[in-house]
Amino acid sequence: MGKLMGKMAVFFVFIFTSFISYGEETKLYTKEEIIAMVPPGEVPGEENENRWDLVYALPIYNYPFFWTHFVTLHRSQKEADKLCIYKRIDTKDGIRYQLSKCLRADEGLNRFGEIRCFSWSPKNRKSVVWFLHVPLFYSGTGHFRKDWIFFFDKNELNEVAFQPAPEWFKDKLNKGEGIWKGEHNDFNSERLYFSSCIWKSGDGNGGPSAGFVEGTYDIIAEEVSIDGSIFNKKWKMNMVVDKYERFPIEKIYEDEKKLYR
Repeated sequence: MGKLMGKMAVFFVFIFTSFISYGEETKLYTKEEIIAMVPPGEVPGEENENRWDLVYALPIYNYPFFWTHFVTLHRSQKEADKLCIYKRIDTKDGIRYQLSKCLRADEGLNRFGEIRCFSWSPKNRKSVVWFLHVPLFYSGTGHFRKDWIFFFDKNELNEVAFQPAPEWFKDKLNKGEGIWKGEHNDFNSERLYFSSCIWKSGDGNGGPSAGFVEGTYDIIAEEVSIDGSIFNKKWKMNMVVDKYERFPIEKIYEDEKKLYR
């Protein structure tokens, strides 16, 4: 009997928390309410203990002159960054916003970087698609990062399946080599660029000696059926390494000399 009551209590707690989460996702907010409140799912902290500060609140343009989403970044002294994306809803009472996604920075010292929208023509799709890039930078030595890429589909924001260059290169480098300290990414409507140094066994953190690689990603579109029907389909996007070139590590130092002459 005690075990049964315990399981029922866990079940009701699950239902209650799920209901709260669902309520946050379906509730409509004004821009003023979003700016004034703490991030969804968090509670206000004391003045110097766990206070949430709004770093920015920005509209997201997925067309040159029309914005469909709103993004906020909150920062706390004790908690990890929290970035929330709201979908724009036009109502009879004016513009409102509905919570779409919330991303966390894992640990307190990791920080979200500058978000950016860009357009691209994916393979297997004739039309141009708009994307949103959200970078996260990890603290410590190197250039460790995590990147979220979303694409806009009928004003819905869907995540792109992304394989970062260091992961893609794992089985393509020589034995004992690796991209161990992260990479640089720069995504815009002209190119989806990446670059990184290559380390080998015995190299120090700041002394890669195996080489330097730079290249570009491409985005591949795939239309898939949701329920097996040819009339009910959705788009999936995959972002993968497309082209790259490897250079001796001396190229970096030569380029730096040219830059600072």
